[in-house]
Amino acid sequence: MFTTMTADRSARIALPGATDIQAASVTRVNGTEAHDLAAAGELRCEEIHCDAPIFFRSPPNCRPHWYHAAGTANDCATTGGSAGEFHRYLQYDVFGPAFAHEFSVPGARADAIVQRIGSKKNVAIEIQHSPIAKETVLRRHAAHQTAGIMGTVWVINSADIARDGTIILTQWVIDLFEACQNTPDNYPCTVMIYRDRRHLGGGEALRIIDRAEIGHDAEGRRTADIRLTADTIRIEALRIFAAGKDRPREIPAELVADVRALDAAPTRRVKKIVPAWQPTTQAA
Repeated sequence: MFTTMTADRSARIALPGATDIQAASVTRVNGTEAHDLAAAGELRCEEIHCDAPIFFRSPPNCRPHWYHAAGTANDCATTGGSAGEFHRYLQYDVFGPAFAHEFSVPGARADAIVQRIGSKKNVAIEIQHSPIAKETVLRRHAAHQTAGIMGTVWVINSADIARDGTIILTQWVIDLFEACQNTPDNYPCTVMIYRDRRHLGGGEALRIIDRAEIGHDAEGRRTADIRLTADTIRIEALRIFAAGKDRPREIPAELVADVRALDAAPTRRVKKIVPAWQPTTQAA
């Protein structure tokens, strides 16, 4: 839930999430509906480190939702910035069967919640395509854990990460890896890479980050040398995983291994690459 205030600080409004959007239509300040105030840029986010304007939209192929405009709130714990086509596609199409969307907990909001099969625990799904600060990632992990969520799975769009040994230079992606590594060990958090090769005659697929070694190149830029898990996961398996306890009882044979890998993802972490053992030279 957004906690907002009119731009002149004259009134405070609590805006509900997408599932409660009808309640917002009757939220009024001095006779003006919250939707109209948002359209006029009169609502501001009170999330720590934010204060960006909040807007409302109800597109034809997406659930109604409140949002920040692109580039205005990259450090906001509730949204992490604007939701582009990639974000909407993953959140409301691929993760359409999820238990909840725009799920609010104190201090954060998850893009989707998946009920883990064979467990009473929930998994937070975060879909990211724009820069996000390492501190924001850590705050979200802490908020999710405090709310009783068992782990956070990040899905990012990065066509550059195709194979083991890829050297990453994108700084916000490195920040995400590092934040996952720096999150306390008792809270699982991992990163999945989405790749879309349909324009090349291929399909959609995912890989899970297993390990990352963060360092610097010869020019002093931060880098991440990454290792991926063995399996390439098809997008159809992600849709099944998203359904959680409501998934079909019969899973196509070609997707069983993919779904099994996804079921294990919420227990994973982005591990640090440990340098190969080197013998030590003993002093004479």
